[in-house]
Amino acid sequence: MIDEGHIFKSTTDSEIIVHLIKKYMDENLDLEHALRKATQHLKGSYSIVAISKNEPNKIVATKKDSPLSLGIGENGFYVTSDIPAILQYAKDIITLENNEIAVLDENSIVIHDKNDNYIEKNICEINWNPEFTSKPQYNYFTIKEINEQPLIVKLTLEQKNEIRDIINEIGEIKRICFVAGGSAYNASMTGKYLIESLAAIPTDVINPSEYEYASKTWDEHTLVILISYSGEDPYPVAAQRQAKKTSKTLSIVNVADSTMIKEAEHSIITKTGPEISQAPTKSYIAQLTVIYLIAGIISNNNDLINQLSDVPAYIDEVLQESEEIEELCEKYEFDNNVLCIGQGFAYPISLEGSHKLNELARIYSICSAGEEVKKGLMGLINKKDPLIAIVPPGNANKKTIWNLEELKYNEANILSIGSKNDEILSEISNFLIGINPEVTDIIAPLVYIVPLQLLSYYLALKKGYDPDIPVVKKV
Repeated sequence: MIDEGHIFKSTTDSEIIVHLIKKYMDENLDLEHALRKATQHLKGSYSIVAISKNEPNKIVATKKDSPLSLGIGENGFYVTSDIPAILQYAKDIITLENNEIAVLDENSIVIHDKNDNYIEKNICEINWNPEFTSKPQYNYFTIKEINEQPLIVKLTLEQKNEIRDIINEIGEIKRICFVAGGSAYNASMTGKYLIESLAAIPTDVINPSEYEYASKTWDEHTLVILISYSGEDPYPVAAQRQAKKTSKTLSIVNVADSTMIKEAEHSIITKTGPEISQAPTKSYIAQLTVIYLIAGIISNNNDLINQLSDVPAYIDEVLQESEEIEELCEKYEFDNNVLCIGQGFAYPISLEGSHKLNELARIYSICSAGEEVKKGLMGLINKKDPLIAIVPPGNANKKTIWNLEELKYNEANILSIGSKNDEILSEISNFLIGINPEVTDIIAPLVYIVPLQLLSYYLALKKGYDPDIPVVKKV
């Protein structure tokens, strides 16, 4: 194309696509057919929305293995890769399939298949609660969604019988593999601890982008549990398709009209509603609650399932202490490294807590499982930077406290999250965020993560960041 006279300002695929479209429009193709011709040269996944000054008041869109949906509203039409982003404007949604091309103008949406034939698409009405997409009492969606978590847990627990029926239908399994990324990966780590300790079923957790390395070990006795908020991310979609060839599959997704739900063997639609903030909080809690129900049902542990009914109240108690957590942002500088540690069921909490500090407050944070902090991380211990320790009551409590006592001797500045009644922990901590002592280690991941979400949120504000948009990505 350079030889043809095209001048590129970058090497991004986005710019190359624009030049391809222009090339074919210069050959007297209209925008729709120039885009179609351009996609014949593309490999991999993409979602493309194109406009041209030669055809004003027209939008042309297509996709391959990436999310792209159309919204029909009272005052216009919309194109989006994330359905929640347009729900305040449009509730009727059309989901494009691979290689379909949509042409939108001020009066209509026209869709053609890959052979340029006109097609009619089903319209799906999204009936999410409109309160989820507004924030009249809050400055940011992030804090609103953190405060919605007690409700999300209650709504998810109402799915207990539905999930029980799915598990019964799946039948006997000898191995479980979670496929999940980001916060869903951390929720899945809790699932691994729960299922292996309660049901004695070997359980793995892998990132979606790494599924092809693990898929060769999947067989008919394996249950692959895939977790995705949108149900459109290319890697989870590809992993689901691969897993269905050899194994039993269960997909946990938030969007009912998504590719993963349409193609799923078994599926659970989470009750999160739209999550406007880019950093997962209430979707994490919804996924985690579903995982708890799965673990309780697989292991026939009714005691665990019964304990879950108290979780909304426990989260509410933490939310009532949000001002105290906000004050910690003044007590600690949080300028350098933050180390999070936890052992047993507290380890996945430290993973997600560290993830939130990175994601919202843009603080470099890493986590360590218990004693592992002594293997290469001792150089991060100092008087100034807090060491965040997650120490619920339970089997790992004493081991963690012994470890903290040694770290304290090495001048660690310990910020602990633990039981209000844990006097030993309080004594060795520089500051203790106290949690209801009835919250034991096995359900701690659902409750102890909330102080870390709040801390990350308030630190983002202190540092001048928009917590609703924690990452700026350049394309």
